[in-house]
Amino acid sequence: MNGSVVVVFRDALANLLDSVDAVLEVARATEPAPEPTRVLAAQLQARFASAERLAHGKFVGNRFDAQRVATLCGAINSVAGAYLSYCGQSRQSSVGHPSAGVTDALSAAVETARGDLRDVERLGKSRMRLA
Repeated sequence: MNGSVVVVFRDALANLLDSVDAVLEVARATEPAPEPTRVLAAQLQARFASAERLAHGKFVGNRFDAQRVATLCGAINSVAGAYLSYCGQSRQSSVGHPSAGVTDALSAAVETARGDLRDVERLGKSRMRLA
């Protein structure tokens, strides 16, 4: 990725996905999760705030970078929506855990976002070859 601004968006999404994965791992664990996993999970709210601030901000750049940023922002919004459903169901559940369907939907949103990250990386590499 050439654009340093695009790197900021990419890193914000990657960090967010790492924390969401950690939250899911902690929730599924039958034993206490390892310390690094708990630390990543604890950073989720700060990472969400950072990623959402970027996703809802105004990006000004060339058309190519704008396309990549739009992809990353869409992934952030998708993961945010799935996480809100996950949290909402967790609060409504009598046992305090969301259903497997909502957990699976969040996991799927994370995997789709990881695919978007890979696509953005490929776009950046293909552009560098063309330049």
